[in-house]
Amino acid sequence: MFFTESLPAFIKLRRMLRSGGRMDITIWVSAAENAWSSAVLDLVGHHLSLPEPVPGAPGPFALANLDRLRGLLDDSGWWHVQIDACQGDMLLGGVGSNAEQAAQFVLGSMQAGERVRQASDELKAAVMADFVQIFQSHQRSAGGVMQGKTWLVSARS
Repeated sequence: MFFTESLPAFIKLRRMLRSGGRMDITIWVSAAENAWSSAVLDLVGHHLSLPEPVPGAPGPFALANLDRLRGLLDDSGWWHVQIDACQGDMLLGGVGSNAEQAAQFVLGSMQAGERVRQASDELKAAVMADFVQIFQSHQRSAGGVMQGKTWLVSARS
């Protein structure tokens, strides 16, 4: 997902395993299909201009396109490829996190948060307050929960 050149990276991953070895990875489906990501991008985009995402560019959603993902695995020599969609609750900030901790996690770890960290203190405070409000509406006993969707990929070298 974060590789500048995905094909050589997946070839190298395959070569690192012994013949018949299994790779199991989780890959994000598109940002639009992940409520947590859409909420983050929409909120930050309300405060700051964000660049248009470049399809396939390195990042968490680089391999979201199923056809591209299958082609990449085929072209890099993987076999017995199985890809299943998985959708469910995702804890933001970890188990037991409150809305403020979830907001701090998002702002500290995501690319959109990087744009906010470069902004004025006033803007940072406004974004943080908005995130806390959104995450409070998704608070459960386990922590801040929003829907996430991934591809579960299993393949043999």
